[in-house]
Amino acid sequence: MGLTGCKSTSIAPAHPADQRPNSAPLSRTDYSGWRDWGKANLRTGDLVFMQSNHYILLGTFNLTRFLADIGDSPFSHVGIVVVMDGVEDASPIVIDTALNGMRVKKFENFVYSKRTEVISVRRVRGLDQASASKVAKYAQRHVDADTPFDKGFDPGDDKLYCTELVIEAFRSAGIHLADPTPAGDLPGLGDVGPVQLRLAKKSTGLTETDPVYLPGNFETGLYASPKLETVLGVWPLR
Repeated sequence: MGLTGCKSTSIAPAHPADQRPNSAPLSRTDYSGWRDWGKANLRTGDLVFMQSNHYILLGTFNLTRFLADIGDSPFSHVGIVVVMDGVEDASPIVIDTALNGMRVKKFENFVYSKRTEVISVRRVRGLDQASASKVAKYAQRHVDADTPFDKGFDPGDDKLYCTELVIEAFRSAGIHLADPTPAGDLPGLGDVGPVQLRLAKKSTGLTETDPVYLPGNFETGLYASPKLETVLGVWPLR
């Protein structure tokens, strides 16, 4: 594939489609600020995109940074917001999946992690309550089943990785958000070094023709879906 060099993803600059209609705290440690912002702005079915740092292979390989790099994206991860209807003063929660499996966190805890460098929130335009409920029930069903993380990025929902969870949850509500991309056609692949690529193949078993869903950027992938609108634009944290 003519792989040369080693790209390091940086925080994306502002984009014309990224209007940041709702300002938010600047510090990941502003726990009460993020709690209040989430309660005021989030709805069930919203998608929280983030960039973080998570190492595998005994700390030798930053998997989340690699995923952002090959997707030419400011994000490495995404989760689904669920608002607890009927629970007074409750924080929205985020359901996602990571290397240890399905997770449920309060939104402010999701942001609070010292690994979080940037977040963004997008929403399906016109998502009705019935569809949002189907999305939430799909995600909760996999929490209850303790569905394992899909380390091989394989199709199907017996195992799931983060973007796949989002795609399948909305598919259960009859909403198609994005198509997969063959691994060999990912937009940032040519900028990833050969050592990183070998480690990725060792840990995932991916081939060039395997279809994958990644969080994406302004032009490609889930983030660029024309069905999404911005709630919070690319928001660097300190």
